[in-house]
Amino acid sequence: MLFTPQYTHEHLSIDGVTCEGALFQSNSRQMLISIHGVADYLVEVGPQVTIRPHPNASEQDITLFADGLVYAVLLLQKREYLPLHAGAIETPQGAVLICGASGSGKSSLIASFVKRGFRFLSDDTSPVKVNEDGNVITLPYLPQLKLSRDSAAMSGFDTVGLQPIRRDAKVDKFYLDLSDCFSNRASPVRTVYVLMRHSGTRLGMEKLSMAEKMKVLLNRTNGFPFIKGLGLSEWHFKRTADLATRLDIKRIRRPDGQNTHTQITDLIMRDLQL
Repeated sequence: MLFTPQYTHEHLSIDGVTCEGALFQSNSRQMLISIHGVADYLVEVGPQVTIRPHPNASEQDITLFADGLVYAVLLLQKREYLPLHAGAIETPQGAVLICGASGSGKSSLIASFVKRGFRFLSDDTSPVKVNEDGNVITLPYLPQLKLSRDSAAMSGFDTVGLQPIRRDAKVDKFYLDLSDCFSNRASPVRTVYVLMRHSGTRLGMEKLSMAEKMKVLLNRTNGFPFIKGLGLSEWHFKRTADLATRLDIKRIRRPDGQNTHTQITDLIMRDLQL
């Protein structure tokens, strides 16, 4: 974790609830997130995070949600960086962000770039903002990549001793330690690529319109279900509109059911003239 939470066994609650959903309650300065069988997370402007573990919850499960949802909420509460649900690698031309729906192959593509010598920036969450020079930058976040054992092996990584991301054996995802190739500095964003599976047989790339870019940024915000509860709907729309005017965003259509990570890596490198 990049923040230091407090742990408690006391019941957590917030006063003056203004919004609630299946997993959360919130007001303008606090959000209480409850993950069944794992923990309750109280996230407060400050920042301050208090965690009440559920009975028999594992440390790895508690950490998984803290590193993901809780970190995204902290970023949203600060109203500085927009946490995109995307992975990122560093290139000589700037950061390349990879986003897409679950199962689209984001992490496997990131692994493909790392094996070619590019430095790793982030896996699930890429915080982005417009800096004082008017450029979009992203921050690195955690030197670990979540991959299935088969994907890690296919990408050429040693799979011996990999730690599962959850105690549940049904979850076939493991942490791949990328400390040796991790870049710990902010990087200007060169291009965002959106992976999309399709039923055809050809690999293709296309630039997105302004409306399409807005849709990607809005829907791929990590913590999107909590935006309204945090009172950030207007801020979120304005921030994504500003980013959409500045970012180069392209869609990559990949054939469903085929292992095309090598071809996509080649396609992106040609697009960036690397």
